[in-house]
Amino acid sequence: KLGQVAERFPLVLGAYLLGNMEEHVYFLITDVGVRKSKVGQVVEEFPQVLGSYSLENMEEHREFLIKVAGISKAKLGKVVASLPQLLGSVSLENLEAKLEFLRSVGVAEDQLGQMVQTLPAILAYNVEGNLAPTFRFYEKVAPEKALDGLISSPAILGYSLEARIKPRYWFYKVKGLPFLPISTMMSPKDKDFAAKVGVPLEKWIDFQRECVSGDPGPEYSKWPY
Repeated sequence: KLGQVAERFPLVLGAYLLGNMEEHVYFLITDVGVRKSKVGQVVEEFPQVLGSYSLENMEEHREFLIKVAGISKAKLGKVVASLPQLLGSVSLENLEAKLEFLRSVGVAEDQLGQMVQTLPAILAYNVEGNLAPTFRFYEKVAPEKALDGLISSPAILGYSLEARIKPRYWFYKVKGLPFLPISTMMSPKDKDFAAKVGVPLEKWIDFQRECVSGDPGPEYSKWPY
């Protein structure tokens, strides 16, 4: 794997970095809280952490994640191991934009940290391309459940709006089924979802395709499944 890292970030093998690498690894372990066993994973995912960003820059991001995003120091290492780009490649302004969106839809300050700890990738999603349209859809179809669903299960923002969320919503609607908690509807894999609602998998896949190409036709309301 060293070859893959070097290919993506050739300066890892540069002599002038040798003095910085040890300091950066020490920072990851001591100041961020990344387990020694996870350092290799972090470097493989984000080689730039060894030298592209100064310790001062990474410290600014660390402080932001703790003081503004509300991540506990005890959980920070796990969050960074999951998404090491949070220490540099995502700007502070970009991170703040994600938090501001969450605040704007009703997430309280003391809930932000828990959400990020549950789904670190929420700080990497695009607001206009992902977070906003996905939440607005939930808000439109389940206004009383959208915010609570988001807070309790942030992962609902990570599902594809067109390929997963809309087809499942339309299935429940055309079949007249009572809506379940959002996470319950969205979390199962397609095979498990089809089994849960009593539909052959191939029929469910057909229905998904109809939804991706447009709203399913009224004929699905008379579906024998």
